[in-house]
Amino acid sequence: MPCGYRKGLLVAKQPKGAGAKAGSGNDMGIASVIAGIVALIIALIPMCDMIAFSPAFAFAPAFVGLILGVINVMMRGEENLPKGVGNAGIMLNIAAMAVMVILLLAPPEMQWEYACLAGGLLARP
Repeated sequence: MPCGYRKGLLVAKQPKGAGAKAGSGNDMGIASVIAGIVALIIALIPMCDMIAFSPAFAFAPAFVGLILGVINVMMRGEENLPKGVGNAGIMLNIAAMAVMVILLLAPPEMQWEYACLAGGLLARP
């Protein structure tokens, strides 16, 4: 690494672009996608009969992820940048909310039929 003198001190010169933005500016979109995946998994847990778990627990991460996705799409739209990650986060969070609403409104005996439609691999107990 080349060195230079500044006020009598020997300092290393930074390579070009070293002071540039640290992130891609898509951090909120990525957080939205992660929140959507987590919310979708939480919403699908009751279909597997793994634990007594309410799909309503998926609401908090889905809502936060939806807000992050919308903010990301709005910010990147103003700068005329690609909005794909934000849109993916919005879609995942809406899907998690839809699964949550379907499972909350469905009677318990119908949840296994929804699990089979969704490709559930577990045998009915």
